[in-house]
Amino acid sequence: AGGAGSGALDSEGRLWVWGLNDRGQLGTVVQRRRTVVDGHSDAAEGDDVVWRPALHSTARSGVRVKGAAFGAFHSVVLTEAGEALSYGQDCAGATARGTLPSSEGPPARPRDCPVVDGQRVGMENGFVVQQVAVGGLHTMLLGCK
Repeated sequence: AGGAGSGALDSEGRLWVWGLNDRGQLGTVVQRRRTVVDGHSDAAEGDDVVWRPALHSTARSGVRVKGAAFGAFHSVVLTEAGEALSYGQDCAGATARGTLPSSEGPPARPRDCPVVDGQRVGMENGFVVQQVAVGGLHTMLLGCK
């Protein structure tokens, strides 16, 4: 469970998710983006919420999952193959993509941060991820070569 989203694994290695999905953080195929201006959303109430458990996009592609962690606006899924996949908004490097902000610095507003959907992270130089942990705006990967 995370800031506003949760997930559960079934016996077949499929991830089921529910909760807030306004930044694509749950990794579900069914999602609507919303625009927030001065604190007001143009979405109808409930547009960005997965109210009942829904299959994560990894299940639709046949990827077996062995763990997941949920943050405030992002999540990381750990596959049985030792891959870590990021979903959601990448403010302050939260999704562990390994990219640095531009020379102008990080975006001034959260809505200007990039959104990732299944971005592989932590796989450089043969690194195999064994565990993932996610906080509000950070990600930790534990693994080996």
